[in-house]
Amino acid sequence: MARKKNKLSFLTEFTRSIVFGMEDGLVSNLGVVFAVWVAGAGQNTILLAGLASLFAGSLSMSAGSFLSSKSQREVYEAEIARTKKMIAKNPNKACNELCVELKKEGFDADEIEIMSNHFLEHNEDTFIQNYIQKRLKLNPERFDHPVKNGLAMFLAFSLGGLFPVFPFFFAAGFRTIVLSGVLAISMLFIVGVVKSKVSHRDWIKSGLEMVILGAGAGAIGYLVGLVFSSMI
Repeated sequence: MARKKNKLSFLTEFTRSIVFGMEDGLVSNLGVVFAVWVAGAGQNTILLAGLASLFAGSLSMSAGSFLSSKSQREVYEAEIARTKKMIAKNPNKACNELCVELKKEGFDADEIEIMSNHFLEHNEDTFIQNYIQKRLKLNPERFDHPVKNGLAMFLAFSLGGLFPVFPFFFAAGFRTIVLSGVLAISMLFIVGVVKSKVSHRDWIKSGLEMVILGAGAGAIGYLVGLVFSSMI
């Protein structure tokens, strides 16, 4: 059961990083490509802007994901270490506090006494684990993995950011920008559908939600390009 929970937790965490990374890469680079194209830039300039945005964004997002996960984990681990010292210094107080939590869960007085005494006298590790989970509401097995999160974010953002740029490796006309938009919007819809499998939402609504974000980014990029082109 514990292995199944750990696997589910990792799948949810990994899917969150992939969905967030791909969505951000698709949306941000679609806006960049539209803005630069509408401003009248040529093929090489569009590729340069798109690829620069892709690599800078993927590095920034992966570093941010790594540091935020690492910071969160360090805070949790420091709190757990502090709690372990408190338990070692005053086990009776910790035992009474755990009894209160067990009572809230519906255990009667005899059951609570048997469990708490057994844990405290014969299985201290189990007592500490239960105290941390019930009093601090923390589960070390569900902490984020900084390296995995950072790597997943880097790959997802890079892959997502590549779709709006890809058609410009071959041409830079009106058909190219249309193809860029279609590719990005299609991938956003697919990402939304994948997200719905984990979030258990309606797949159409989830996909359309992503599409609206992408369309909005493209529209903003188009307007920015128009304003900029009128100024030069």
